[in-house]
Amino acid sequence: MPKINICVDIFSGNPNPTWELSEGKVKEFFEIRGWKELIYSDYHAQSLGLGYRVFYVTTASAANYYTFLGEIQEGQGTIAEDEADDIGYNKDKQRILKTGYASGGNVPKVELSKNGSTRNQVSYLTFCHKWLAMEELPDEKKIRGMLDRSFIFKFIMGDVKYNIKRILKDEKSNQHKQLVHLRKLLFAFKLLKQDAVFPDLQINIKNRNAELVEPLLRIFYKTSSFDKIQKALSTLK
Repeated sequence: MPKINICVDIFSGNPNPTWELSEGKVKEFFEIRGWKELIYSDYHAQSLGLGYRVFYVTTASAANYYTFLGEIQEGQGTIAEDEADDIGYNKDKQRILKTGYASGGNVPKVELSKNGSTRNQVSYLTFCHKWLAMEELPDEKKIRGMLDRSFIFKFIMGDVKYNIKRILKDEKSNQHKQLVHLRKLLFAFKLLKQDAVFPDLQINIKNRNAELVEPLLRIFYKTSSFDKIQKALSTLK
């Protein structure tokens, strides 16, 4: 029976906690459907290392999305797609975006076994953060069901102080270290608050807009960041 060591990458500068699974736990691990996706890096796209398990890809297909999202646990990563101009006519990707804007979303699929003798129905868990970049928005009629599930940001070329591509390559720079440190703090927050029950809030926002902003407000309610987050959300459309 092979050995499996677990390392939780949460600290910045200090040694990360590491432990070895017992033989019984190793057997349980290999009984998990999709266990290869959990340990082999080839099953994941190259990560930027600055977000939570970032799936950074250009012109991805719906199959790429499903492979990354999986069926084990929702919210296991972040999708960041560049050149996503096909979103106006790719119905499969639209289904993922329409169901994955709130917790509990899933898309059922029927998969064949390797020899084609059996059919299994699986439900891919589509909820996670998703960032799509494109030259321009498709025809509004083609993406109407996604517009009210999304925040739209419009950008123009500017004279910026830092180049993010250089920062990503320069692991010794202060900017890179600060970003990685923030990532680890957010991951630690996720672990600490995994089972936390956040308070319900009465807000004057309705329908899908409320579904988009209320979870974030609930998480940071009664913290020093709440007013800033509330002000930032009020400027989004």
